[in-house]
Amino acid sequence: MIGKQITKPVSDWGDYTQTAIWCNDNRAVIEDKGDWYEVVALPEPPKPTLDEARAGKLVELNAAFATASANAHCRSSLGFEINADEIANRNIEGLTLVLQPGESTLFRAYDNTFHEVTREQLETMRKEIVVNSQKLYQAKWTLEAAITAAETVEALDTIALSAEALGELARGLKETTAGETDGQTE
Repeated sequence: MIGKQITKPVSDWGDYTQTAIWCNDNRAVIEDKGDWYEVVALPEPPKPTLDEARAGKLVELNAAFATASANAHCRSSLGFEINADEIANRNIEGLTLVLQPGESTLFRAYDNTFHEVTREQLETMRKEIVVNSQKLYQAKWTLEAAITAAETVEALDTIALSAEALGELARGLKETTAGETDGQTE
């Protein structure tokens, strides 16, 4: 369709409209050439520099991290999946403050099932949420390092970023360190 000419005055607005839609979908424009209009290809946008591409990847990473953090969940040692975002951490902290040792309460898990849990179990879940959060940050920092280390735009393009990818990397980091002993208790 590049090079197509439309005579003036336009007699078939349906054809003109379809041509305009095609142009929008195919990086082209309709230029006024005086006695006619002509479909002309737009020049390709300049490729981003390495610094521009790196900055774009970091913005993409931060957005993916925000989504991953807001939707975080993890498998508790209590045998069920729990929400692991800031709201869940705050809610569990509140429950641990009001429950006395030995008391229990109903707790709604990630899959919306209810479980009777004690204050001590809530404290365990709270620690698990913190560990999950730490691993999510480590996953982010790992990807930041890969972005910083990339030496070409093409290398940056191979770094896939999404909330799901961050979650998977965090789970992988958690599994890697699960068997290691570092003097800390979970």
